[in-house]
Amino acid sequence: MAKTTLEQWDETAANNSDTNSINIAENCAAANINNAIRENMAQTAAWLGDDTLASGTTTDLGSVPGRYVTVSGTTTITGLGTIKAGTIKYVTFSGALTLTHNATSLILPGGANITTAAGDAAVFVSEGSGNWRCVSYSLATGRAVVRTGDWITLSTHTISNQAAVSITGIPSGARVVKIYMTNLSPVTDNQALLLRTSTNGGSSYDSGASDYWYTHLRSVTGGATSNLGGQSSAIYLSGNVGNASGELLVGTITLMNPGLGQPCMLNYETDHVDGTGSTYYAVRGGGARRASTDVDALQLTFASGNLNTGNVTVEYKL
Repeated sequence: MAKTTLEQWDETAANNSDTNSINIAENCAAANINNAIRENMAQTAAWLGDDTLASGTTTDLGSVPGRYVTVSGTTTITGLGTIKAGTIKYVTFSGALTLTHNATSLILPGGANITTAAGDAAVFVSEGSGNWRCVSYSLATGRAVVRTGDWITLSTHTISNQAAVSITGIPSGARVVKIYMTNLSPVTDNQALLLRTSTNGGSSYDSGASDYWYTHLRSVTGGATSNLGGQSSAIYLSGNVGNASGELLVGTITLMNPGLGQPCMLNYETDHVDGTGSTYYAVRGGGARRASTDVDALQLTFASGNLNTGNVTVEYKL
């Protein structure tokens, strides 16, 4: 075989009798030695370089000589091709695609599929016979995916007079999603904060009259409490959120089973103070999307009018 890349060089010296079809066997032409040195220098330079490779079901990392490979496109990857065991490839992804975990041929950290994002980086090591192991995966945010159970940042949102906060990209297999809300306020005074789910990546959000169950207890300063709940077209997270200075809502939402084909259940805590500082509202509740189907996107809205200000951070666990 004509040895055109470093990975094709043989560990047995006697088997290296050519380099890219340049004969370097005993008694070869003297000029071949010069040409072989030049060829090997070129192969080494290519190995130290970088290449771009379009994603495919089998994204053959051995088809390009560079150690550093940018994988473009959005095609789901189930394999990385066949190359000499021990070969290391440093890969950066330029877009969103799915790496499909396989316990033999594509071993991923955490033993679960990974949805890439632009700027994510990984180190893959060939184990031979078409088998690969990802020994490191780092998100573009700088945090590494190490094992099942790690919190992984999905997205952050800075609100500026917008109709909704749409949280997309929840991966299949996600067990828990956590949403942190700080300083939310509505454009229109005295609003209820609502949450809806999607099963089609956020193309639409479930809003049928009985799509959800929810129940919660609201307490206010002075000891007054009230219960609210039932079947509804959204999960009611809090009411009476004002738009005056100081009327800002904070809270957390924890979703269980969003990507496991089961009813997606959640619990939530929200707190806010009215504009005069005289009344404190605390809501503690829970709810569910009643259908047994994967939830892959969420939406936060006020019952009427836009969200004015605030920040939302989303994390998940596989």
